[in-house]
Amino acid sequence: MGKFKFILAVFVLFAVVVACNRFRDRDKDEDAEKDKDRSEKFERSGKDEDEDAEEVQMKIVYGNPYLLGNSPYVLIPVRLASTDEDIFGKLKREYFSPEQLYTRYSDSYNRLNYGNMYNVLFYNSSDSTCYSLLDRKAFINKFYIPSERGADTTQGNFIIFTLSEQDYNNDNDIDGDDGETVYKCSLYGKDVRQISPDRIQLIDWKTDDANDRIYMYITEDSNGDKKFNNDDNTMIISTSISNSGVGKEIISDSIKNSMKSLYLK
Repeated sequence: MGKFKFILAVFVLFAVVVACNRFRDRDKDEDAEKDKDRSEKFERSGKDEDEDAEEVQMKIVYGNPYLLGNSPYVLIPVRLASTDEDIFGKLKREYFSPEQLYTRYSDSYNRLNYGNMYNVLFYNSSDSTCYSLLDRKAFINKFYIPSERGADTTQGNFIIFTLSEQDYNNDNDIDGDDGETVYKCSLYGKDVRQISPDRIQLIDWKTDDANDRIYMYITEDSNGDKKFNNDDNTMIISTSISNSGVGKEIISDSIKNSMKSLYLK
C-alpha cells in the first residue's frame, strides 16, 4: 500500500511538472506574439507619422486687419499655418474679440498679438496701394505700434519691432528663443533701421521724446550657451529717435567695475 502511494505521488508530481512546462511554453508563445504585434503596430505607427508629416502643408494666411487710427492705412499680418490648423476659427475669435489683437504696452503703445507673424502689409485706402514691411524671410517676435496718436509726422510716431532670422539654438525652428534684433520704422512701414545689436532679447523699451532718445533694456547671450536667461548679462542701450542707429550701452565699463568693487567684494 505504501509503495502504491509513493508511485501515485510520483505520477502526480510528474503530471504537474509537465503541465507547468506547457503553461510556460504557452506564455512564451503569447509573449512572443504580443511583442510581434507591438513591433508591427510601432512600425505602422511610424509609417503613419511619416505619411502624416509628408501630408502636412503650409499656407499663407492674411490675418485680421489692424486699423491705424486717424490715417488711411491698414496693417495686415502675414502668417503661416498648416493646412490642418483651425486658423479660421482663430481669425473668427479675433474678429469678435478685437482685444485679442493687441495688449496695452504703455501709455502710448500697443503690442500686437498676431502670433506666428512673418511679415506685415501696409494698405493705403486713399490710393489703394499696398506694400510689405519686409523683403526677406524672418519671424516677427514683437510688434509695437502707437495706440492713440494721430497720423502726423512728429518724431514720436514710429513702430518698433523685433526679428529672428537664424536658428541660433539649433532646434530646427526659428522663433524668439533664437534671440532677436530690434528695428524701428516710420508709422507707415518705411525707413526701416536696426537699433540694437544682433541676437539679443528685448526686455523693455521706453522713449524720451523731449530729449530725442529711445532706451532699450536687453539681454545678450553673454555665456554663449545659446540660451537667454538669468545667467546672462543685461544692459541698457540708447539711440536717437530722429536719426536712429544701433544703440550704444549707456553704462561704462568703469562704472560697472566700481559697482562690482562696491557690492561684490
